[in-house]
Amino acid sequence: MTTQTKAPSALELIQQFFPQQIRLSTFQLSIILHCAEQSIRNDVAADKFKIKSYKDGRSRYFDIRDVGAYLDKLQGKVRSGPKTKESKIFAARAEVAATAAL
Repeated sequence: MTTQTKAPSALELIQQFFPQQIRLSTFQLSIILHCAEQSIRNDVAADKFKIKSYKDGRSRYFDIRDVGAYLDKLQGKVRSGPKTKESKIFAARAEVAATAAL
């Protein structure tokens, strides 16, 4: 008999990196999402950001449950849109390597 362990949810992973916290600052969220802090601020200001936030004094915060739910929704989605420069270079190098191997 094999027992499969369930993969941790995004919320559980966030709680491992930021223990004892129920909200994340814009800076902390930028670390999780791997994007610039200013990009998050711009999207929030333009009402385009997908994760709910709230202000406490002058600072903006994001509930970790909302961040976890958002990341869980993204899991398994493939990036659609124009190819990045990096992916074009990788594809070109793979093509050159394939023709050189012949």
